[in-house]
Amino acid sequence: MGDSYRIYGTPWHGNAEIASPLSTPLSSIFFLAHDHENRLIPVQGADAASQLLVRSFPTFWDAEGMKYTLGLCQRLSTRVPCYELGFIPDKGVIDILK
Repeated sequence: MGDSYRIYGTPWHGNAEIASPLSTPLSSIFFLAHDHENRLIPVQGADAASQLLVRSFPTFWDAEGMKYTLGLCQRLSTRVPCYELGFIPDKGVIDILK
């Protein structure tokens, strides 16, 4: 697997040409949150792994699957920078992402 990860578009992109099944390197992870201002807050360690876990679909009924999922969340959260992206509904948040 190495130290880098890739993220893929949906495999069900259809023919509307609004999505793609292609991939790109995963350089950051953003946990979205409505806020009173646009801001970016680093999230690290167990907090980042926990945020990833609650946004996944783990196999709670399968001990090996759960072990893999927990390990993946831990590896992702230590190798890919994670942030809480607080935002208000305006275009200003784009400047933060750039």
